[in-house]
Amino acid sequence: GGFLNFNKSQYFVSLDSIKVLNQDTITFKFDYINSGKGSLTISEVITSCSCTVSDFSGIIVRPLGKGTIHLKTTVSSLLSKRKLYATVKSNAVNDYLVLRIIPI
Repeated sequence: GGFLNFNKSQYFVSLDSIKVLNQDTITFKFDYINSGKGSLTISEVITSCSCTVSDFSGIIVRPLGKGTIHLKTTVSSLLSKRKLYATVKSNAVNDYLVLRIIPI
């Protein structure tokens, strides 16, 4: 079957760097590859709170196929030092993976 690999599954975000941003939202990119021998289907991305959304919709990923999941969150939620999570659900061998955005 398929095997989902993210080249980076978490971001540590400096609160000092966020404070200087003149924007209400910030987007994080999570690049992935199917390193398994079979195709896989990413069925959904479930975020831990309503302050974070994903632009993702169901997709089939062939072996060695690549893609990106974007998570968009509010700057205010990061400034409140809230850890944000998104669970990636698929039919891969590793069927549930967690992406993290952690303010420091």
